[in-house]
Amino acid sequence: MVFFAWKALEKYAAALGAFVQHTKIDTRKHGKSLIEIANYRDGYNKIFHPEGADRQSSLWDLDSLDHFARHSWLEQKTNAAISWPFKILHG
Repeated sequence: MVFFAWKALEKYAAALGAFVQHTKIDTRKHGKSLIEIANYRDGYNKIFHPEGADRQSSLWDLDSLDHFARHSWLEQKTNAAISWPFKILHG
């Protein structure tokens, strides 16, 4: 029964882990290279701005996530941290 309980909760644990990982912009966990930053941005967008099938299969209340991102420091700081390296290097 423990195994079945673990299997039932596994997808929620993975979703929570991804959420925590992609809201660590203030601790410089978005990467040190452009590839890591791009991967972080893709993961962030998959959680906060999913499209198509990702939108339908999201475990999150997307309206609440959108409200959280836009009415806190998260969206602004994420966009700034992700866009500046690309702006600097692309001149």
